Amino acid sequence: MGIYLLVIGEISILSLIQNRLRNTYLFVITLSLILLVGMRPLLLGTDTGSYVDLFNGIVNGRYWDSSLSNLFSGRFEIGFLDYVKLVAGFTDNPRFLLLSSAIIMYVPLAFYIKRESLNPMLSFLLFFTMTYFPQSMSAMRQSMAVGFLMLAVLSLNSRYRWWVPYLWIFIAFLFHRSAILFLLVMWLKRYRFTTKKAVMAVIGSIIVAISFTTIFTVLLKYIPSYSYYSNSIGHLSVKLALMMNISLSLLLLIIASMDKSHTESVNTNRWMLLLAICVYTISFVFNGFDRVAMVFLFAQIVLVPNAIAKLQDEKLRKVLNVLVGAIFILYFVIVLIYRPDWLKITPYFM
Repeated sequence: MGIYLLVIGEISILSLIQNRLRNTYLFVITLSLILLVGMRPLLLGTDTGSYVDLFNGIVNGRYWDSSLSNLFSGRFEIGFLDYVKLVAGFTDNPRFLLLSSAIIMYVPLAFYIKRESLNPMLSFLLFFTMTYFPQSMSAMRQSMAVGFLMLAVLSLNSRYRWWVPYLWIFIAFLFHRSAILFLLVMWLKRYRFTTKKAVMAVIGSIIVAISFTTIFTVLLKYIPSYSYYSNSIGHLSVKLALMMNISLSLLLLIIASMDKSHTESVNTNRWMLLLAICVYTISFVFNGFDRVAMVFLFAQIVLVPNAIAKLQDEKLRKVLNVLVGAIFILYFVIVLIYRPDWLKITPYFM
């Protein structure tokens, strides 16, 4: 766990230069994350072993169908398969698969924070102590897809090239099927986020949760590969994790509501955070679904820091920055100590 605390310390201490040397700060932290994730042991993380096995299988001549006919039926998405084949064409060392994937995950993150965040330090801290960083060492395909979705968000202001965000979403979909749900954001962002609409969305997610068994049965007819999750029933520990995630997301949504502006960016991020809460609600009856929240959750890392940064009261800004940072560092440390099965990233050195 010590190595993670060192990174948290680096993010916090180097923030002293984030205003004067913003690009340097972004570069140093991003490079640290790339090295931490790219140089991890080959079996660290829930799914890392399966990706290494896939890579070694391709190196040894095993055939993996990445044609369009296999778009919905395969265990691995065709974009990710072609990416692994590309890396395997240059080297037979799986280390380069982890390093190159880390670059795809974190370079978009750096650009996203650079352009969207008013407080890079708090953005990196939220990223590291919440779901995203642990998932990037486990759910590699989806984390790479999220990197492409960040680029989709950055391209939303390309009014004369309206198709660019959709192109990034499609590329993300080729790496992880859950990325297709980001089209909900493209639809909802046209509407102003209100408390009434938020309540309706949560009620809708509860209705979906109640009828999820029927919905999932229909879904399996079209995407048979999702049968992988068919026996994914939530245990008490999993439900506790979901309640924690919902509570923390609601806390961040409340903090974000301090920003009274209704810019397109703020509106879009609020919808994303609400969609993540809805996904967690559905996950109470189908815990394998909770990973989908990653598609939306990255809005938190700019929505909350920006809401705090826009406050006029300087003392309140400082207090909230410290309070939010302390809450999530504490959450991260407690989970690593008492519920390491939630994150599955310890011990780092295996």
